[in-house]
Amino acid sequence: MGCCGKARANLSYSRSVAVATPAAAANPAASASWPSGSAPRQLRYTGQAGIVVRGPVTGKPYTFNAQDQVQTVDPRDAAVLLRTQYFRQG
Repeated sequence: MGCCGKARANLSYSRSVAVATPAAAANPAASASWPSGSAPRQLRYTGQAGIVVRGPVTGKPYTFNAQDQVQTVDPRDAAVLLRTQYFRQG
């Protein structure tokens, strides 16, 4: 059972290394915005009931309802949400 703990520790370490990039350290505001080279995406919710979706990559909550069917979504989250039947581009 000892190897499972080591694998978990290595996974945690590799995640923290991947997040700490020189660009983010030099400019903390840049890490809060969209990733470089990508633009925010407009997604339309096709469902009937209002929902709050937590971005699968960023963890940011996005609220969709009858009045707000279109939301600006981080492109990293949009790529995953578009794979479902509930969201369309634009």
